[in-house]
Amino acid sequence: MENMDLTPELISKAKTARSAEELIKIAEGEGVKLEEKDAEAFFTKLNQPEELADEELDAVAGGCGEKKPSYPLHDWDWSC
Repeated sequence: MENMDLTPELISKAKTARSAEELIKIAEGEGVKLEEKDAEAFFTKLNQPEELADEELDAVAGGCGEKKPSYPLHDWDWSC
């Protein structure tokens, strides 16, 4: 892949690709020649799930936290 500045706008466009082939077409539309092997690697990297920080994981997994809902939830015990 040619050296180029990956602007937030270009990355945003690249994230819309549903395949490496679509990524190649997007790159061509931006005047960038993207080899198939590079497109596959870049597509894979763009679509890797992001890892959550421990605090984020606790929040989505129902971990005990400081914040309690502002509305009543019956007689739930919020202590951990």
